[in-house]
Amino acid sequence: MKIAPEKGRAPIPADQAARVEAFAVSVDAQLPSDYEAFLTRHDGGFPYPNLFDQVTPDAARWSVERQAICDRLFGLENVASHAKGEIFGNAAPTGFLLIGEDPGGLIFLLSLRAEDFGAVFLWQSNGALWGSAENNENHIFQQAVSFSDFLDSLYDTDDKIGYDHWATPFAVANAVELHLN
Repeated sequence: MKIAPEKGRAPIPADQAARVEAFAVSVDAQLPSDYEAFLTRHDGGFPYPNLFDQVTPDAARWSVERQAICDRLFGLENVASHAKGEIFGNAAPTGFLLIGEDPGGLIFLLSLRAEDFGAVFLWQSNGALWGSAENNENHIFQQAVSFSDFLDSLYDTDDKIGYDHWATPFAVANAVELHLN
C-alpha cells in the first residue's frame, strides 16, 4: 500500500510524535495505536489502493454505488480542526474523530468511544445538529473494527479505477509505502 502526501505539505516535523500526543491530550482521549502510528509516520495523505465497499444501507447512501473511494486521510492539522468543530460545528458526531473523506461527502470517523474504540465508521455529512432526527446514531455505520482493518480492506479493480483517480503526477512522484509499525 502506498500513500502520497497532501500537496504542498512540508516534510513531517521531527517532533510529530509529540504533536500527536499533545493533540490526544487536547481532545482528552487516548488514540488507537494504529492510528497514532499513522499520524506520526505519515500525517495524512492519499492512499492507494483506495476503493472499498461501503456498508451503508441502500436507503442511506447518496449514490446507488456500493463502491466508494478513500480519497484522503486527513493530516493532524485537519483532524484537530474538525475536533474543534471548525468545519461541521455541532453537526459532527460526538465521540469520534473525523479522519478522512471520499469525493462525495462521505466522512470517515474513528471511534473514541469505549464500546467500539478504534473502529472506523462512515457518516454522510450534513448540516443538521448532531442528535437531531436527521443526524444521529442511525446515520453512522461501522465500516471496520479498526483503522488497520479499514486500510486492509482497500483495493483496486482490474481496470484500475482507483489508480486512475489517485495517480496525479504529484502522487506518483511522491508516494511512499504506508507502514504502521
